[in-house]
Formats: sequence, C-alpha cells, structure tokens
Amino acid sequence: MTSGMSRVRRRFTREFKDEAVRLSERGDKTVCPVAKDLGIPEKDLHGWQAEQCASRQNATRFAPGPGWARNEELAQLRRESQ
Repeated sequence: MTSGMSRVRRRFTREFKDEAVRLSERGDKTVCPVAKDLGIPEKDLHGWQAEQCASRQNATRFAPGPGWARNEELAQLRRESQ
C-alpha cells in the first residue's frame, strides 16, 4: 500500500453477520467459499462464528464486534446486576 492511501473499514449489520454465520453452519459449504461468496475476509467470518458460539454458551444475545452500542449495553447490564 502506498503512503497517503487509507483503507476504509467496512461495517456490517447484525443481520448480515447472523446470515453469514447461518450460511457457514448449514453444512453444504465451508467457511472459505461462504466468505468468498459474501466478499468478506474468512477471518471475520470465523470471528463472528466464535462470538455467536460464545453468546450461545453464555445465554447472551449475539452482538458481534466492538462498538458503542454493545459496550453501552454491557455497561447497562453490569449496573443492573449489581
């Protein structure tokens, strides 16, 4: 990458991430072709799968990735549980 060029970080909706994970868990394709079909990095899809798996184990809502809304929700839940 040349100097002066910056990468634009793409953001995906929760619905898109949910659907991507669902497609990858369907069984007819592995993660690699699903990610390629959707135009996303394979590592992102693996991360979304891990986050969804963790949310299932912890009985929490799947909200992949960092962000203000997720962090605020976590802070709110922590305040309520004290």
